Order: sequence, then C-alpha cells, then structure tokens
Amino acid sequence: MPDPIFSGLEDGRYLPSGHARGPWDPSGALHGGATAALLTRALERLAPPTTGLAIAHLDFQLVRAIPLVPLELTAEVEHPGRRVLRLAAALRTDQVVAQGRALCLLPVPDSVAALPEPEPDVLTPGPQEAKPVRLDPTGANESFGATAIEIRFLTGDFGPGPSAVWTRLRRPLVADEEPSPLMRAAAAADLGNGIGSALRWEQYLFINADLSIALWRPPRGEWIGVRARTLLGAGGVALAASVLYDEAGAFGRGQQSLLVQART
Repeated sequence: MPDPIFSGLEDGRYLPSGHARGPWDPSGALHGGATAALLTRALERLAPPTTGLAIAHLDFQLVRAIPLVPLELTAEVEHPGRRVLRLAAALRTDQVVAQGRALCLLPVPDSVAALPEPEPDVLTPGPQEAKPVRLDPTGANESFGATAIEIRFLTGDFGPGPSAVWTRLRRPLVADEEPSPLMRAAAAADLGNGIGSALRWEQYLFINADLSIALWRPPRGEWIGVRARTLLGAGGVALAASVLYDEAGAFGRGQQSLLVQART
C-alpha cells in the first residue's frame, strides 16, 4: 500500500507527510484538501450510524498556515440532538490552526415523493475518458496535488476559466485505512479555487480561507467530480463555487472564500 498522507503517532497526534503539502507556501504548509479530509475523518467517527442522522453540511475554517509538524486532532459533540446534531473538530499545534464542523440531520422520510435532483446532469464523460494531468511528472517532489490526488480534466485546465475534473486519492489518508467517500469529497472540493481559477497562477495568489460543502445525498465510490468557477470583482471578495459529483450524478456543492493578491 502506498505511503499515507498522514501517519498516526503513539500520543494520538498526526504527522503530515510531504504528500499533504500545499501549493501556496514554499516553506511547506498543508493543503486545504488534506486538512479537510482529516477533519472529516474525525467528524465521521464521532457520528455513529446508529443515530440514523446524515451529514448534511461540512464547514472548514483554515485559521492559519498549517506546518508539516505533529498535529493534535480533537473532536466533540457540540450540540447533541435526535433530529439535529452538530459536531466540531480542531487541529492544533501550540494553537488552533484549522477547525471543522458538521451538521447532521434526520434524512427525508421515505414516504415523501422524490423530486428531481438540483443538478440532474451526470458529469460526462466518466473518469476513464478524462485527460490525466501530472503536476510533477517525475514524482520527485511530494505534494497533495502531485502525489496524493489524481486529477483528470474534462474541460479547461488550471486557469483562467471554469473547469471540470475527475479526482481520486492516490494513497490512504491514514495508514491501513480506506478513505470514505465523504473524505474523498472533502479532499476534492478544496480543488475548486485551483481548477476554476479566473486568474493566472504565475501572476496571482488566490488562497482559500475556508471551505463549505452542502450535501443533498451521501457521495459514493472513489471518483469525485468537481465542476468549478471563480466569481470576483475589484472591491469585492472572490468566491470559488463548485458542483460535486460521483459517477451516479451530482450530490452537493462546495464554495471557498478567497484571498486574492498579486504575486511579488
């Protein structure tokens, strides 16, 4: 099995590998997708399936640049309930560096007539027909985009302009564990600002300070599709908006608020 993105330590902390590295800080900081996936793992483990509740919304706050050092991960039930449950998780060094929250709700009753999905279209063609891209074809430089997640473009590229991709994790999130579809979705949703950029990578930074994911059904399988675009204008705040897919169709939406600056 390939090396994991995170290694669990004996004291309960997690050590990021080079596969968790993000694109914005050359000195080394975690990718938002790796961070969101690890927080999702903690939130999922806190929501036992016996409750019958489904995770309907995930919200991640990337408080500050997260170094590649041992990280303390904690999770708790923030507000218990039989119909509405709120969960919280946090990553810490000597201070909080990222936070995640999950909203869990009772599913729609089976007796309710089904309505058409908000995004009824299927992302086509499928992942097998999409165009693979390697950010580092040599594989010598470890990073989340280059060595942790596989990206296959359907339309567009890394900007500028809207794009659609299929993605799947290349390696375990944590050793000896198969990532859940929801962990895979959290990792993929954080790619929206990159694949849907309205600006050129070599000229601008567009760093997301958060990530929100709203679900109308659970994701399925290992392949997650993302169709993304960025909305921005002078004097406002940039927003990367995504529709999330699996091979059965759309299952949710993602959005990221972006810090936009010219590169110096």
